[in-house]
Amino acid sequence: MFGFDIEPLYNIRLQIGSQPIVNTTITNKRKRPLEDITSQSQQNKRFNSFGKDVQKAVDELIIKHKLTTSYGEPIVHMRHIEFDYKENYACIKFKDLNPIATQLRLDAIVRVCDEALLSRDRYRHLAAVVPTLFREYLVANRRNEINNLINTQIHIEIFNINQDEARNDEVENGAYRSLSTLLKVLIPVWKVGENPVIIPGDTLYIKLGGDGRNVGRKQNHVMVTFCLLNEGEEVLKPDHQFRYVLFCIYIMNMN
Repeated sequence: MFGFDIEPLYNIRLQIGSQPIVNTTITNKRKRPLEDITSQSQQNKRFNSFGKDVQKAVDELIIKHKLTTSYGEPIVHMRHIEFDYKENYACIKFKDLNPIATQLRLDAIVRVCDEALLSRDRYRHLAAVVPTLFREYLVANRRNEINNLINTQIHIEIFNINQDEARNDEVENGAYRSLSTLLKVLIPVWKVGENPVIIPGDTLYIKLGGDGRNVGRKQNHVMVTFCLLNEGEEVLKPDHQFRYVLFCIYIMNMN
């Protein structure tokens, strides 16, 4: 457009990126050794300065080794480095340049915590000794976001099974989700994959079931579930049973 030949400029850029890195680092003799620094804030400043130099050096190495796209843009990014010094442990984290991958990792941790029944306090203790893990508040915030997204698609309603009795002022003791709304979400999942559970034209065979459990001398919890019999033996697995009604029954003492 302005008379430049883009291809030669691009080739020169790649040649410059492939040239060996010349070590021009000059040792600052005025800096004290890390071993002589007792202040935690001063140590953090030293690590911060070190991290900036590492980032610059790694960026040059990425270009040198052609870890880039065909246009010369880097496709690998450094997340963090960790090292030991004496009895201490340090971790330097760098700017997140791939938010999509970070979001997927965070979603995976939320799922693991839910499936492993890992509480917030336990995860907080684990993250305290493993600095590379996400901070607990990030996991909690993402869990709330996921819950809000699910509640928007599959709204949870509450009810009171005793509303016609004398105890009609009782707080709601039951919750349910619409079966038809659940199916609208699940059917697209059942239709995808190499071996889809259902294909267009199939008849859905849905089995309803429920069970109760005593949680005290005066309370029973009842859960109603459904499963898709088209899945065959997979319906025997707990994660293929979908809950849509849960309520509490109060056992009154008539004596």
